Amino acid sequence: MANGSNFEDVFQGTGDLLVETVPEPADFLIAIDPGHFIGTAGRRTPQMPDLHEINGNLVPNWESENTNSSLATGATAPSTVTTPDGEVTVFTLDGITTPSGWNVSANRANPAHGVIAGVLAEERIQMREWEFNNAVAVHLIGLLETRGYSVLNVAPEDDPLMTGSPPQPGRDNLNGVSNTQRVNRANNHDSAQNGFGRPADFYLSIHANAFGNATNIFQAIGHGLETIIHPNDRGTASEDYARIIDRHAGGLGYNQIVREMKILNFEVIRDTDMPSVIYESGFMTNFTDAVLLMDNTYRQRTAEMLANAIDEIYDMWRDNQP
Repeated sequence: MANGSNFEDVFQGTGDLLVETVPEPADFLIAIDPGHFIGTAGRRTPQMPDLHEINGNLVPNWESENTNSSLATGATAPSTVTTPDGEVTVFTLDGITTPSGWNVSANRANPAHGVIAGVLAEERIQMREWEFNNAVAVHLIGLLETRGYSVLNVAPEDDPLMTGSPPQPGRDNLNGVSNTQRVNRANNHDSAQNGFGRPADFYLSIHANAFGNATNIFQAIGHGLETIIHPNDRGTASEDYARIIDRHAGGLGYNQIVREMKILNFEVIRDTDMPSVIYESGFMTNFTDAVLLMDNTYRQRTAEMLANAIDEIYDMWRDNQP
């Protein structure tokens, strides 16, 4: 039991003193997983397409992306997106006004456009998934620690496995710290492995979603928020916790849909020894979702939403302790 636990004195009819321990937030150890580390262009690194003007509309030039342009027939680029903080101007004819947090090359005269002569694709506006995941995780951990919880980051940014070059034991190209190592840290009783000397009580993995070809982000296919649990966790605390997160996500305030909870066989929810949930914070392959994922305010509000959900999850956990 962590230091500072609350003790209630209870007297039996005989006058004997019994001591009943009531768990406090510090007794609830939460493992936070900041998701994929991948840092190269690809499915998890959406990039804004090249645009050109047709009849006054900004239209994605899918042919410049080497994609199937028929998928974008009639698609235009929304020039503004409305968030709870107001209307954000995204595309203009001569450039882009970016929400804070967007990764925009300072060397581009017109960063709104795509691959042009002499410009590398990596210099275009883009977001790597881990940039979002880690920003939310760091903010969430700060909120949880302020509220008194014990928190384990299973893949911190300064971890040698995140910064070293492969091949390296426990590191892989997709995740930095391998999923196996992340799960091991959460499951471990050895303080040398996770700093707490006990397994986590809840494992939350934070991600941004993707669907199909990442360059076709003006398509509405695949959007919204969702939780994922393992098939073996139907009817368990994992499902209860996921539904709590879904309910809080529905009140995030960005007019996003909350998709039906998914049941999938992923390692971080299969091999963890505690209730575990994956939370997908929107689709990088959907334009409106991508604008939000790149915005610092949305990242902070996502963290606040998850912290509030964890408050409710903690209450459920505490009430079910022997």
